Parts: sequence; structure tokens; C-alpha cells
Amino acid sequence: MNFTSAERCLSQTGVTCAADTIDDQAFYWYDTPWDLNCKAGTDCDSGQFSPSFWTRKRLTDVSTQTLQSDGSYHDVDSWKLDHRWGMADIDYQLELDSIQHTGSSATTAITLPKVGFVYTQLENRLDKTGDGYAPFIKDRLSTVTDESGGQIDVNYSAAACSWDALPTPETNTSRCFSTSAATATPTPNCSGSTNTSPTR
Repeated sequence: MNFTSAERCLSQTGVTCAADTIDDQAFYWYDTPWDLNCKAGTDCDSGQFSPSFWTRKRLTDVSTQTLQSDGSYHDVDSWKLDHRWGMADIDYQLELDSIQHTGSSATTAITLPKVGFVYTQLENRLDKTGDGYAPFIKDRLSTVTDESGGQIDVNYSAAACSWDALPTPETNTSRCFSTSAATATPTPNCSGSTNTSPTR
């Protein structure tokens, strides 16, 4: 199997996404914390107390091949992944836009229609007016259109609790759970549509 990647950047007018432009145009690698990059031969200890783990790349192609008797490789199947930037709340999310399958084992390659993905914006924490925090909205996968014209819809559960009826931590068995901020006065939060609630 072969895996092909590209920069975690999508070309637009004035932005080529070439690897050697990231220093000057890091803004367009929206979800890549390039300010945390430590170049070879550079002392990066100042102000950084732990390593960070991230990538500037995105997966764009997956292909399979078979080994022939003459030692060459013959293409069998490939999948092309296209991406887009989703904009929810104040964050950019790199989203999978489509996957397209091509079969190459026949004399003439056959390319199937794309599998498409649609997203819906949902709150990622239980919001409270006046608490000083944004509702932390994120895109969630809501529809998948398949190669044969079918459609799969995804439904999410409603919020498991409200600010007027927060669960007791020691007896809580719900999807709603409390977290607190590390850089501000602790404030209880509860997750809404899923069982994740980022610390704010």
C-alpha cells in the first residue's frame, strides 16, 4: 500500500501551499501550530515546558499494488481524499469532503462516484449565558452520500443535562460531566451532544 500526503493547507489566490512558504504564510495552515515548530539546530527551550505533537500534513491518496513476475508493481485500487476547511465558532477544522475510489486492475480504470460528507454545527459544551465562555461549536458529521446514490444520516442525542439540573459528580452516570478551567476561576461545564467536554 502507498500513502500520499500534502501540506495541511488548501490553495487559494495568493497561497500556493508550497512547503517552503509556511514560514511566511503559516496563517493558512489554519490548524497547524507552526509557532511551536522547533527547527533543527535551534534552542527552543525558552517558554516551552513540554513537547507538542502535531502534523503539517494531510492524507490525500491511498493506493494498492500487486507485485508482478517481472518485479514491477501494478496498480489495483486507489482512493483520493479531498478536504475543505469547516468554520465553526472561531476555529477552522480540516474536514474530509469526499473520497473517490478508482479500480485499476482492468485494462481501462473504473472511477466510481465520490462518497460525500456533510457536517452540522453543534455545541461541544453546555453553554450558559454570562459565563464568559463561547459555546465551543464544532462541526459534526451528519450525512454520508455513497457511491451508489444512497444516503446515511447521523443523528445526535440532545444535551444530557441543563444548568438548572446539573448531576451530582459522585453519583453521575450520564453523558454530562463537569470540568473546570485551569487558567480561570473553576466553572462547571457539561457536555451536550457527545460525551466529550474540553477544559476551557
